[in-house]
Amino acid sequence: MKDKLHRKLLGTYFWTTLAVIGVSFIILLTIYNKIRVSEIEKTQEGMRQNVLILMEQTTLDTNQIFELEKVEDYQIKELSKEEAVSKYGKETERIYSGGTIYENNKMHNISLAFYKNNTIVEISYLHGSGRYLQLFSYIAIILVAMLCIGSIVTGKITKRLMEPLYEVMAATNKVAAGDFSVQVQETKSREFEHLVRNFNKMVKELGSIETLRSDFISNVSHEFKTPIASIQGFARLLQSDGVKKEDREEYTRIIVSETERLSKLSSNILRLSRLENQVAELEKKPYDLAEQIRNCILILESEWSRKELELEIHLDEATVTQNEELLQQVWMNLLQNAVKFSEQKGRIKIELLELEKTVLVKIKDYGIGMSEEVTKHIFDKFFQGDPARKKEGNGLGLALVKKIVDLSGGIIEVNSVEGEGTRFCITLDK
Repeated sequence: MKDKLHRKLLGTYFWTTLAVIGVSFIILLTIYNKIRVSEIEKTQEGMRQNVLILMEQTTLDTNQIFELEKVEDYQIKELSKEEAVSKYGKETERIYSGGTIYENNKMHNISLAFYKNNTIVEISYLHGSGRYLQLFSYIAIILVAMLCIGSIVTGKITKRLMEPLYEVMAATNKVAAGDFSVQVQETKSREFEHLVRNFNKMVKELGSIETLRSDFISNVSHEFKTPIASIQGFARLLQSDGVKKEDREEYTRIIVSETERLSKLSSNILRLSRLENQVAELEKKPYDLAEQIRNCILILESEWSRKELELEIHLDEATVTQNEELLQQVWMNLLQNAVKFSEQKGRIKIELLELEKTVLVKIKDYGIGMSEEVTKHIFDKFFQGDPARKKEGNGLGLALVKKIVDLSGGIIEVNSVEGEGTRFCITLDK
């Protein structure tokens, strides 16, 4: 393919240059013809005037006059009536009546004929054809030589200039075959510098996406496999003879819990998939953010009441223009996490601060907290680095929160210390 492209570039250069040369040659020929013919006709007219003067004012015979006015490349001769009729036809009568005839056959035969003292005189340009062809043969040779030399030089230069493109083409074939480790060497060519840099960046991104895809499939498979195996095991136990009532209730409770876990996992995967493929802008409208957060707290009352948690709530009245449905999922996820990882009879602090152009929401628990390493990956899909956090959830909740905040044009930050708790801060435009 590389050679084919190179040949195509050379062919384009060759035929384009040839066409330009052809057109230039025709234009040059036309201009030269007009200029040269004009010069020849002026010379012939000057010779005619001199011959007429000599015929009128001297006693020289015709041959002597012709010899005096002889000019290189021109011929002066006397025509008989038969020769004149043969060459000029009916125009001969005009010659006899004192007229002058010019004959121009594209420089092959340029002649002037006139009548004086019972003599038909013809002045002809002898070497028009030969010199004309000779001149343009030289021009043609020069142009063809330039074309050949230009093609050779252009071939070498384009081959060198196109080398980065050939490397990108070869690397593209490797990427198409699934090799995302390929990188094209940086080039100093300004024409291909951005292409090579962007290609390398694209391959890295594709490699990252492929890794994420593999990890995603692996994690999804694992997350589904565990509850399915649990459901299958306890369902078989229920089929056993002699299962006690309390055991049956425990088994069915576990099965229900695991199916709820599967349902929640499926819902979160679908939500996250939809958000990651979001193309159109989110539909936003003004609403009361403080009221929304209060409603989320009430919805989760049974959960924080069960743990006898103390809630410190400070909410400024603030109206924001955002997608109300999606942000509800953010507050629900963060509040559920705060409840989940708080100790019995612990404390949760919830704040909404209205600033000049933004609002700031803080949700802090005083529970188990996280290490610095876990905090770095807390928004990664399926990440559950802290064993204490594996007792519930599937590692998608915070990934979903981060995606919604990003789509809303907001910023989310997390600060956590092991044994002291975790604080999430979300900044949103009004």
